[in-house]
Amino acid sequence: MLHALLHDPYPVIALVSLIEGAAIAIAAGVGFALGYIDPYFAFAIILAGVFVQDVVYYHLGRWAATQQRVRDFATRTKLLRENVLTLEAAWRKEMFLVLLLAKFAYGIYVPFVVSAGMSEAPFWKFIGLSMAISAPTIVMWMGVGYGMTHLYGSGGHDGAYIAAGVGVAGLAALFFVMRQARRHLNRRQAAQKSHVIDSDGPSQAKTAR
Repeated sequence: MLHALLHDPYPVIALVSLIEGAAIAIAAGVGFALGYIDPYFAFAIILAGVFVQDVVYYHLGRWAATQQRVRDFATRTKLLRENVLTLEAAWRKEMFLVLLLAKFAYGIYVPFVVSAGMSEAPFWKFIGLSMAISAPTIVMWMGVGYGMTHLYGSGGHDGAYIAAGVGVAGLAALFFVMRQARRHLNRRQAAQKSHVIDSDGPSQAKTAR
């Protein structure tokens, strides 16, 4: 991919950004470090690709939610039923955290976006938050590609090890962010459940009397 990117960069960026934003952002950062790519133009193309992904897969989820067969299958399957209900609540109450997790959960971002459509999450709020998270994320990944290229060049024989170390540190940081966000989401949901139980208690007691 990098070879094609350096020879005919912008069509490649546009095509790949419709599938995977992070990988092409890192590759664009490498191309920028080598002097082949305008970073501002590349950033705009990648962000537009993310926008197209979000719109297409969100509406795919809305379409799926209208199909009786899809609803029947989700209702009959316990695992799907429980996860769909959890995601519906999460999209409506914790949209920012769910999107943040989804942006770093590479390989399962598309199902997350489809689930947003199926949950009927507010479309423009979803798009606005997605773009707000995607913009700095793309810059970060381009910076990773740019920085690792310079580290590799300036590190001499040790450059490959330095670059690998930076990559491992980056993955560890992403794992920590996802883990903390997930814990925060779970604490919020547990607190809300506890509040509902507490509020139902007195009313149930009065009914019993």
